[in-house]
Amino acid sequence: MLEFADEIQEKMDFYMTEWRLNAMTKKLTALKKQRARALKKQKARALKKQKAWALMTQKARAKEGEGSQSF
Repeated sequence: MLEFADEIQEKMDFYMTEWRLNAMTKKLTALKKQRARALKKQKARALKKQKAWALMTQKARAKEGEGSQSF
């Protein structure tokens, strides 16, 4: 009877460990995806700011060029 109980306990431990491992794997996968999305958004924001800055400086240079040509 004790051997049977030990076998059952081992199986329960194995499946609980397996279940925990699967749960942790799912959590890690979700965290990796979340981080990837966050980095993608961060890069998109940085690129948007960079483009806006480039456009602003381009317009400023164009205005400077117009001012110097009128003289």
